[in-house]
Amino acid sequence: VLGLMEPDWQESAIRCHTRHATRARITPGILLAFPLYGDADNLGDCYAPIAAWSIMKAPHMAGDTDRLRAVYPFLKANVDSWFLAADRDGDGIPEWRNTGNPADNSPLYDAYAPKPGATCFPIPPFVSVNLCAYLLMEMRCLREIALLVGLADDAIAWEERASKMDRYILENLWDENDLFFYDRTPEGGVTRIKTFFGLLPLWAGVSLPVETARRAI
Repeated sequence: VLGLMEPDWQESAIRCHTRHATRARITPGILLAFPLYGDADNLGDCYAPIAAWSIMKAPHMAGDTDRLRAVYPFLKANVDSWFLAADRDGDGIPEWRNTGNPADNSPLYDAYAPKPGATCFPIPPFVSVNLCAYLLMEMRCLREIALLVGLADDAIAWEERASKMDRYILENLWDENDLFFYDRTPEGGVTRIKTFFGLLPLWAGVSLPVETARRAI
């Protein structure tokens, strides 16, 4: 949003926000509260990783290789921080830890509520369709940015990481009978609650056959 008004503001905001990722192994959701962040246990307040996607949507950034080259390390650190700090079971897939990340009042999290009507509460680490979709889109966008700024090896690495996430989503989150993507509980069970998040992998370009995707929609 800042970038729509002034390109320098967008670049500055990205630098300011993501430069903390290495120090605390997370990208904090609220910079004013940064002194409270000391380790990975505070990942709950991290927000959806869609920075690279937003940049590729901004006309003044998408064609400016100098700006893209300047923010690329920070965008990369943002994605890497999720795999460093949010993969609690070590399976290579990060998990959500707080309901406020994607949607405060989503019924996806009702089972974990400390009381009826509660919002933004800690939840057990579970595999989230929307987080996987966001990360898949980020990896695809980072591949494009790497190509634009001449980082061929990075582009190959992002392609490989995106392919791995793509396979995981299709093999573990897709339900062929329901034509829907479902979250997985910490125990590996299926959260059969339908929200708009259940089709977000289609937005991220998951490699589902086109006709199947159309039937799902």
